[in-house]
Amino acid sequence: ADLVQDLRNLMMPYTALKFQEISKSNKLSKSLQHYSKELSGSLGLTHIMSFSQNKSKLSMRLARTPSGPTLTFKVQQFSLSKNVRKVQRRPFDVHSSNISSH
Repeated sequence: ADLVQDLRNLMMPYTALKFQEISKSNKLSKSLQHYSKELSGSLGLTHIMSFSQNKSKLSMRLARTPSGPTLTFKVQQFSLSKNVRKVQRRPFDVHSSNISSH
């Protein structure tokens, strides 16, 4: 959950910050392909990034909508932004700065 929230903040303003993820019981019936076809037309999305995790691995999929190729990556390790800020000498927070987004 923290990794997904970090990526949403990183991709702002081109992301849905409050997108409702599907529940585990409903997860099997709706695939990434289903969401890419459903959301690309109504919201004008061109790409969808999704994460899936089981006991042994964490995967990231990047799909071009509505029917483009899908790339799948196995995530071996990652660092959250809060952990990176802890080790920086002078941490920079984009949200508290005066930089305006386009």
